[in-house]
Amino acid sequence: MSGLSTYVQEAFSGIRVLKAFVREEDSARRFEQESNQYKEKSLQLTRVDALFYPLIMALVGLSTILTVYVGGRRLLRERCRRVMLRSLLFTSTS
Repeated sequence: MSGLSTYVQEAFSGIRVLKAFVREEDSARRFEQESNQYKEKSLQLTRVDALFYPLIMALVGLSTILTVYVGGRRLLRERCRRVMLRSLLFTSTS
């Protein structure tokens, strides 16, 4: 984003020079390149973000399931008390 902003600022400040040397087409081509680079980086960030949030939510769900499973097995074998299982579940979900 900063590269694109810098380019636009330079182009606006030097617009008279561009017109004087008839370099508008080159400037438009360079602006298009900068815009495409920004678009690609933005799409990459969106893809990473789209994968990251569901992955984190799946890990949270998996940890809760694992806690219930292990705690339930221990509870059935009477290796832990209900209070311990409740406290484990409360801490893992909050």
